[in-house]
Amino acid sequence: MASETKTPEKPNHFRYERKFTTRWPYQNTIELIRRNAAQFREIYAERHINNIYFDDLDFANYFANDDGIRNRLKTRIRWYGDLSGAIKGPALEIKIKRGWAGEKPTFKLAPFTLGPNFSSLDAQALFRRSDLPGWIHQRVIMESPMIINRYARRYFLSADGHCRLTIDRDLRFFRCPFPGDFVPRFHEPRESLIIEMKYSCDGDLGIDVFSNDFRFRMTKFSKYATGVNLLYR
Repeated sequence: MASETKTPEKPNHFRYERKFTTRWPYQNTIELIRRNAAQFREIYAERHINNIYFDDLDFANYFANDDGIRNRLKTRIRWYGDLSGAIKGPALEIKIKRGWAGEKPTFKLAPFTLGPNFSSLDAQALFRRSDLPGWIHQRVIMESPMIINRYARRYFLSADGHCRLTIDRDLRFFRCPFPGDFVPRFHEPRESLIIEMKYSCDGDLGIDVFSNDFRFRMTKFSKYATGVNLLYR
C-alpha cells in the first residue's frame, strides 16, 4: 500500500474541492448550473486544457489515489490551446491533496515542442532548461511522463465570489512516449461531464449550499487514474 507523502512547509493556500459526474445533456447541465441558488456566472470562454502526468515506475501516485491516501502529491505539466507542436506558456504543477482540500504550487517552464515520441528524456531536458526550485528538481528527476490528457473546460463563479465551478467534457488520453498517430483513447462514456467546485478553507461554506440544486453524483474522479486505467490496465 502506498504511504502518505510529506511536503515542504508552506503557507496555507488550500481550498476545498468537490467533484461530480453526470451524463445529463451538456446544454441542460449548463442551464442547471446557471439556475443554481449560488447564481453562477461564466468568467472565461471555454478553452482546451492539456496535461502531462508524471509518476515513478511503480505508479506510486496512481496507487496513492487508488488506496485512498489522504495526503498525496501529483506532478503534471499543464498548458492551454493546441495539444501538440510548439508549446508556449507551459507550467509545472505539484497538485497537493490533504483529504478534501487541495492546492497546486505552480512553476513556469521554458517553451518546448510536443511531437511524436515525446519521452522522459525530453521532459528532463525541459526541467533542466527551466528555473525550478531545488526540491522540485529532486522530485521530478525520479518521475517519468505516463499519460497525456486533453479536455474542454468552462469556468463559473458564484455571485458572492466564494466558489468557483468548472465543467469538463470530451476527455481524451494518450500514452507516453507520445504516439506519432495522435489517436486518443476516450473516457467512457464519452458524453460524461466532470463538474468541480472549489472554495476557500478559511471557512467551510457548506457544500449543500451549492449542491442541493444539482442532481449529480459526488465522486472522487481522478483524470490521471482514469487515464492509467484506460491505457495501462
